[in-house]
Amino acid sequence: MNARLRAPRAALLLLAATLLLSASIAGIARAEDPSKAAGQYPAEPLAGQPVIVYYPAGGPGAGKASVEGSILINISAGVEVAKLPGCRGSAEIDVTVRLDNGEPASNALLLVESASTGEVCSARASLNGYAAVRAGKPGEAFKVYAFYDADGDGLYEYVGSGSVGAAQPPTAIQKVEITASPVMKAIEEAFTGASSTELKMPFSVPMAPIGGYYVALMPGLPAFNTSLPDNLFKYILYKLDLYDLRGKVVKSIRVILDSRVEYNVLVDGKTVYSNSYRVKPLKPGAELADLPPLVLAFAGKLQLAAGLRGEEALGLSPRGWSYPGFRPLPVTVIAVDDRGLSGIGLYVSVNGGDWVRLGLSDYPGTSALLAGMRRQCGSLVFLVNKFLEGFSSILAPLARGSPYTTCPDVKAMYGEIPGQPPGSYVLFRAEASDESHKGLNSVTSPAGLYYVYNSDSDKTVLVVDPSVPLWLAKYNAARLALLAGSSLARGLPFLSAYLEEALSLLNASSRLAPLLVFHHWEYVGARYRLVVVTSIDELPEALDEYKPDAIILSNLWPGLSATGSSVLDWDLRDHPRAWRALVNYIEENHAGLIATHATLSDLVVWLGDGRRVKVMARGHAGYTLSDSLDSGSLAAMLGLRLIPVYEQLRDTVAETLLQYGSGDSLLAALGLLLGSTPLLYPWVPWDGRLVATDAAKQMGWRVPDEPVVVPNPYMEANASIKAYTLVGWQLGLPQAGGWTVLKLLPRLVGESRAYYQLLDSLVANITGRMAPAWRGVEDAASRGLPLLRSALANTSIVDGEARIALRLRAASKTLQLGLPAGLGGELAEQLLPSPPASLVAVSPDGLAGIVAYDRYRDREHWYRSVYFSFEVEAGSNDAARTLLLEALDWAMKPRRPGAGEEVKSAAEEILGELEKYVKGIDSSAGLVASNFILASPGGSTLDYTLGPGTYYIAVKSSGGVEVELEGAATARVEQPAAGVKILTVEAKEEAGARLVIRGSPGPVAVALYRAGTAAKAGSGSRQPAGPSKPLARGSISVSYTLYSDHAELVYSVKPGTYYILVEGPPGARIKVSGAPASDYGEILPGLRVLAVEAPAAARIELAVAGPPGSTLSVTLVGLEAGPAGAVATLTVTLSLAYYPG
Repeated sequence: MNARLRAPRAALLLLAATLLLSASIAGIARAEDPSKAAGQYPAEPLAGQPVIVYYPAGGPGAGKASVEGSILINISAGVEVAKLPGCRGSAEIDVTVRLDNGEPASNALLLVESASTGEVCSARASLNGYAAVRAGKPGEAFKVYAFYDADGDGLYEYVGSGSVGAAQPPTAIQKVEITASPVMKAIEEAFTGASSTELKMPFSVPMAPIGGYYVALMPGLPAFNTSLPDNLFKYILYKLDLYDLRGKVVKSIRVILDSRVEYNVLVDGKTVYSNSYRVKPLKPGAELADLPPLVLAFAGKLQLAAGLRGEEALGLSPRGWSYPGFRPLPVTVIAVDDRGLSGIGLYVSVNGGDWVRLGLSDYPGTSALLAGMRRQCGSLVFLVNKFLEGFSSILAPLARGSPYTTCPDVKAMYGEIPGQPPGSYVLFRAEASDESHKGLNSVTSPAGLYYVYNSDSDKTVLVVDPSVPLWLAKYNAARLALLAGSSLARGLPFLSAYLEEALSLLNASSRLAPLLVFHHWEYVGARYRLVVVTSIDELPEALDEYKPDAIILSNLWPGLSATGSSVLDWDLRDHPRAWRALVNYIEENHAGLIATHATLSDLVVWLGDGRRVKVMARGHAGYTLSDSLDSGSLAAMLGLRLIPVYEQLRDTVAETLLQYGSGDSLLAALGLLLGSTPLLYPWVPWDGRLVATDAAKQMGWRVPDEPVVVPNPYMEANASIKAYTLVGWQLGLPQAGGWTVLKLLPRLVGESRAYYQLLDSLVANITGRMAPAWRGVEDAASRGLPLLRSALANTSIVDGEARIALRLRAASKTLQLGLPAGLGGELAEQLLPSPPASLVAVSPDGLAGIVAYDRYRDREHWYRSVYFSFEVEAGSNDAARTLLLEALDWAMKPRRPGAGEEVKSAAEEILGELEKYVKGIDSSAGLVASNFILASPGGSTLDYTLGPGTYYIAVKSSGGVEVELEGAATARVEQPAAGVKILTVEAKEEAGARLVIRGSPGPVAVALYRAGTAAKAGSGSRQPAGPSKPLARGSISVSYTLYSDHAELVYSVKPGTYYILVEGPPGARIKVSGAPASDYGEILPGLRVLAVEAPAAARIELAVAGPPGSTLSVTLVGLEAGPAGAVATLTVTLSLAYYPG
């Protein structure tokens, strides 16, 4: 199966919207000085385009604001004349040109036409309107035309003509005087009858406070620079006595309508900003664009003057993305259009149903102010249009049907979404249409979303889910793309923050779009109070405010810290304040914890230059061995404590390969490959089936028979694939078969190729290139996982130190790797879950599962947690709903240790269980020694020295192990229960024996018993149970022999001062030999201290005995000079139990 993730149209729209928003936001001015942040949009308006004047409301003054100034409109016409050769000839003509007001036509263009030949030449008048022109031949008749350019734009607004008859005598100088009249005058007389071609109109427009700005809407004004149509052109030429020059000399007559605006912004009567603009004509053949409306919907009733920001992203949800059941939600709608709005509606869809239209009302106060602003704008439109009416016969054909002026429309309205029952999710949006298209030019706002919760519940669930706004951005991709392309949106300064936030969401959403699915938090809201937090950094405040009873970490997989933005870094460990707040809250308030799917993920790409690019939330899986203890990592808090152990083993082997490979490129490449090989793989296809385990029945969980359905692209290729799961979680739970999963993963990852190609592209985008040894997730799984499995298969643990024999076929060498000590003893004991994390449900193929962990043994920090290997919140059927609610119900009922209740440690409980099995075989058997170690595939070992007799070695593991006894003694193995093996050992003489334990890495408890040594008080028996192998801690080693009534311990020490601490009931008998000793007696009830001075290396022999049935703890503490004079404290503790006869 190889399902493909298609790039949907929405993803392309996301990319387009991102580019548009980037360009538009860059053009919005930002400055602390309000006058610099003031301005208008557009800076150079086109004909008919409205202008938005804005000024920050936080500037000088804070009261009533207005825009005052003048609109100046002038209509003129001019003649466009072809360039002609200069006049040359012998006939002399004196020409004088004056304007119709008597002033000389300075520098007027003169055209002289020969009456006999029709040839035309050109000349120029002087500054006083006079020219002496020589043209043609003496005795010819001429016609002289004068053209005057009043504004130097190349068009001649004034025209006149005069005739010159044949000179008598032919050599006489001819004279002609010409009066040049306005071209527009001829047009007026022919068509309009208007009294004036100029309009100067003062205005005062109120400004409305919206989104932190004072805003005024100015009407769009006309502007033309257009040639007359041919029929009008010829007619006006005839009226101007230029008809004979048409075509070859006079090319066109252009009509020019010029509009200018000068204005001041006043706040409380004081001028705070001044500006002006001239309207630019449309390009030839262009028409004024009729812009679609702009409409936005915001959850809640906003304070419009303060800012258009809601509680959540883009104002598209009430606070916490949730709302109480049966309570109406107010919604604010803002709509803008360049010519007028004909209809605005609010629509709602509940639980994916049909969209239903709801009513809207005017926004109190603001609606009246906006209506007044539009009326004032309308009055300006009326006066301008009234002036232009006189020119309608000539302007109407030039306008090509477009209105001369337009006035924008702004409306603020609000409505209410009826209250919905808990367990619903609601989508809402607004629609607006403009009146110029009779409602056909309509636009839909970005849709909002919220979940309805049960406000009667006394339980609160807090969900951490940054994907909610990203999914909504994906859903709104087309609408946000239209918004990004709207010139109105870009021109409204109070929307700059809105557009910036939209850009951030679109950037993130476009990267993750194929992985974003809808989350059904309404399942939770049906039963509990619900709050959704979408920013990791807001988690501490949310915990403090809402005091949740359970926290859900929803598929928190992106860990892209290299981007420098928290939008795509959901790794809690990268947000230390949030991480500590979460851990402290859960431990101190005993809140339930639930994590889903790829919240446990670990992809980190190792680059050859030493950088490590974290792609997924590796911090949740853990980095070091210490992360496996207590609350060191999220994996540990979920009871999957072995995951950090695997992570450290993988990293240490990779680091060692890099060190070996400093001069070997092959080894270095293998080190980079192994370091970049994940252990946790999400999005693996799965048929959705789960089977309840015995643990589920004991815990009262209900696991549905029907499969879980999570929408996914695999369904297209194979209908049996209902969902997807993370694989690799099994490594944290030995009984889940993690060792087998490592072998299956390369094939499973290949089936998830489409998802991992997306991750590969993220890596390429971040690094700018693919790392030399990095060829993608699928390649890492196919080559790196077998290498890792080979390393683990050859791992042995001796005295807590891991040793790996790594066989490299390609390099034809075997590397012996020694890993840091600490994989046995204390670590193994602490890794024993309390009780073990339970596998509540598992898929028949073992890929998917639900893990429940109860930390009830901790008297201070008890809590319950649940891990879903699949994205249960994305499940679309009742099976997913049931499982999510079952988990919440269990997690919110932690088992609290009762007052006086004996809560044994995991070690005590396991040893008690082993003793029960051994006593069932031989009631006379007594405990000799107990150990806790980590199993390893290559074998973990324990060495014993056994005297003659019968022994029992009891082994307890959660994942199942193979045990073997090497040495002279013979052994018989039986398995009385799952995970428990008992070896009966017969030793004929004193000899060494080695116990070898092989299995998947995991904690194993081992207890050694000897037949016939169950302690009997006062028996005086000196029968030894046999010395153990010395236990080493630093420079101290200890061996011990147990007798029926006392114990003898021998310490081998270096020179120094040592203290012996004996804890237990009063009356313990202690004897020290081998070095001088001082007995301080009982310094506290039940604590006796002795000091021993060893002037040289010595053997300190200690005999100790307690009352019948008592348990004594003996500790030796040594103070020894360490490196650079430091003092090292070396401690060995041994517990001795005595049983009554």
